Amino acid sequence: MTTRKGWHRHPNGGGWVEETATVEETAFVGPRAEVCEGAKVSGKAEVSGSARVYGKARVSGGAKVSGKAEVGGGAVVGGEAQVGGEARVTGNAVVGGEAQVSGEAQVSGNAWVTGNAVVGGLAQVGGEAQVWGQAKVEDDAVVSGGAVVCGEAVVKGKAVVSGNAVVSGNAVVSGNAVVTGDCVVQGDTKMDGSETVEELKVSEEETQPSEEIREGWHRHANGGGWVEDTASVADTAFVGPEAKVSDFARVEDLAVVTGKARVFGKAIIADGAKVSGNARVYGDAQIRNLARVYGEAKVEGHTKVLEGAQVSGNAQVSGDATVRGVAHITDQAQVIWLARVSGSSCVAGSAVVGSQATVAGNAQIKGEARVGGSCAVTGHAIVSEKAVLSGQARVEDSAVVRGEARVEDHATLSGDALVEGNARISDNATITGRAVVEGEAAVRARAFLTGSAHLKGTALAEYQYYGYEGVFESGYHDKPSKPKQVVGKATEYNRADHPPAGSAVGDVKKARDSAQEVYSDEPDAAQTIGEAALSTIAERLAGPLGQALTSTGRDLLVSDTVSKALES
Repeated sequence: MTTRKGWHRHPNGGGWVEETATVEETAFVGPRAEVCEGAKVSGKAEVSGSARVYGKARVSGGAKVSGKAEVGGGAVVGGEAQVGGEARVTGNAVVGGEAQVSGEAQVSGNAWVTGNAVVGGLAQVGGEAQVWGQAKVEDDAVVSGGAVVCGEAVVKGKAVVSGNAVVSGNAVVSGNAVVTGDCVVQGDTKMDGSETVEELKVSEEETQPSEEIREGWHRHANGGGWVEDTASVADTAFVGPEAKVSDFARVEDLAVVTGKARVFGKAIIADGAKVSGNARVYGDAQIRNLARVYGEAKVEGHTKVLEGAQVSGNAQVSGDATVRGVAHITDQAQVIWLARVSGSSCVAGSAVVGSQATVAGNAQIKGEARVGGSCAVTGHAIVSEKAVLSGQARVEDSAVVRGEARVEDHATLSGDALVEGNARISDNATITGRAVVEGEAAVRARAFLTGSAHLKGTALAEYQYYGYEGVFESGYHDKPSKPKQVVGKATEYNRADHPPAGSAVGDVKKARDSAQEVYSDEPDAAQTIGEAALSTIAERLAGPLGQALTSTGRDLLVSDTVSKALES
């Protein structure tokens, strides 16, 4: 079999995956496909044909990338979206819902293609443009700037839609037509030829459709959408022809409500925020500061979505939750109660972040993971599959929790630590460095794992510092089996058969005596430990292991001096 240095074949499909990339076991990578650099493929996503996913791109959910298509940069392809042919999705573009990008089409920049939209041929969608609903962009057409193409609208030929233009309803823009500026093309309008339109004056009939007038409602002048008389919509705000704003909701300044979106209750959409697709925003929810809610997403309660954050797919944000920064909540994910999601983090799949949990930085919560309590997931940490975090657990740096693992109480994972399988980390345990805990292993009490320590099988660690680069497969590992395994470990003895050994500093000799009792079959190791502790404890108390020493004096410190003594 052909081998490539720094690459491996994915077990599900046999495709090439670079060691720096991440592909979940549930995802499919075909034999000629590639996932490389820092790209991630998760859920039941498929990469097939000669397709390539690279950069920091993400392909998730049930999305499919096929043919000779490429997804790169920081692009995201999720939901049930399909990218095929020789299409390219790059930049920070997002393709979601059940959208299709095919042919030699390009989606780039910060563009969004969602819903059941289709982008094909040699079409280009870029900038901050949005294409959603059942809209189509075909042939050599270009949609750019902050333009929106939605509903069942079609842009084809060599037409250009740019600026803040909106093409909606059943409108068709084709030929060499150019729609730009703040132009709105809607209804059954047909534009072809070579005209350029910056401000389209629609007829009274188009502005006021022939449908029955609704008592207590009116059509908004900018966009033609329905607004209940009790609601407040600024003249500068846009409400699309199929959108509705009701109850005591407010749409302010340059905010946009389009598609078949509904905003009701006392919800507020402001500061250039956009609500589109079939999204629902209600209760006392606030969408502000260029944030986007689209697809089938629901935002309710006293929630806030701010600062460019995105909620899409069938995701839900409820309770008093806050989503901000450029965080993305997508697929069927939920952010509930008092949870906070910020930074460039992503909550996807069927994951739930609740209670008072915090997700920040570039962290990812995905699969069926659950993060609750007052837990914090930060840095580039990943919590996936069916993993559960509770209590005040912390997962930070590049640590990973997956499988059906549980991290709870005050436990901490950091560095490049990995916890998977059915492992359980609890109490005040700390896992850091490159340590791995898997299988049915358990780490609890004040255990401290670092270096390349590896616990698996049914191993149990308590009151132990594991810096040894070894594998512990089963049994109780509170006492190392060999003197050299004592190197770099700090142990507490507070069980019934090992009473407190006195204060950490004044009674360190008693600690040594306790060690001699525990290590009765290894007296040399016990003596070395005790004397090393006696000479170095004062300077080590300020270190991370020193913090583990309690005022009851039930501790034994193993310093770097021990390492040197035993090595010699």
